[in-house]
Amino acid sequence: MLAILGIFLVLVTVPRFTGFVVLGDSSLRVSVQVIGLILFIGGIFLMISQKEDLESQVDVYDDRVRKGLKGKERTHYFLVDSERSVSNEGRVSLGEFERQIASYRKDKEGSEYVEVIRSTYALGLHKIVARGGEKAEIARAFLNVLEGSEEKQEEDTSISFDEKREIKNAFRGWNGTPNREQLEVCRKYGINYEHGSNSGKFRLGHYSRPVSLTPSHEASSGITRDLANMIRESREEDKKKKAS
Repeated sequence: MLAILGIFLVLVTVPRFTGFVVLGDSSLRVSVQVIGLILFIGGIFLMISQKEDLESQVDVYDDRVRKGLKGKERTHYFLVDSERSVSNEGRVSLGEFERQIASYRKDKEGSEYVEVIRSTYALGLHKIVARGGEKAEIARAFLNVLEGSEEKQEEDTSISFDEKREIKNAFRGWNGTPNREQLEVCRKYGINYEHGSNSGKFRLGHYSRPVSLTPSHEASSGITRDLANMIRESREEDKKKKAS
C-alpha cells in the first residue's frame, strides 16, 4: 500500500499524466514527489523485509519421542507450518506433509498449491540444509517430498517439469544481473554467474551460457531454456562418467 500510494503521489503531480497541474507551486510539487518516492522505496523495502522474515521463520525439528526407533521420521519429524499452508495446527509431520503433497499432485489444479508451499518453505529449508547439523537431515527429508529425493535426481538425467517451473518463476524478469532469488536458484543447481564487461555468463562445470547485461523481460524465457539445457547436459555427462 505504501508503494502504491508513493506511485500515486508522484503521478498526480506530473501534468503530462493527469492533463492538468494539481499543485501550482513547483517547489511544493517537488516536495510531494520526493515524499512519493520515499513511500515507494519504503514499501518495496518492507516487502523484501517481510519475505526475509518469513524465510527466517521456517524451522524443522525432531520431537525426540521414541528416539532411535527405525523409520520414526514420518511421524516424528516436523515442519513448523507458520503460514498454515498445509496444516491448521501450525506444524505438520513428515508423513502428513507427504500425504498432502501427493494428494495435491493427483489433482489437476493441485500443482498450484504445491507451488505455493514450495515458494513458502523451499528456500528456508535449503538454508537449513546448507547450515548443516542435525536439522539439515530433517529439512532434507521435507525437501525430498517437495522436490524429489537426491537419489532420484542422480538417476534421472533429465530436468523435471517442476524444476523448469522453479527456474522460470525465478527468472520472470531480467535486470541485467541476477537478483537474490535468481542466485539462490542457480546455487541450488550448482550454477555460478560470472559478470563480464560486455556480457554475463552462467557456468555449470565446463558448460556455460552467455547472457546480456541489458535489462529485458523477454530475455527470461531464453535464460530459463539455456539453464535447463545446461543442467540436462551436465547430468547426462555425469551419468556417462559413472557408467564408464
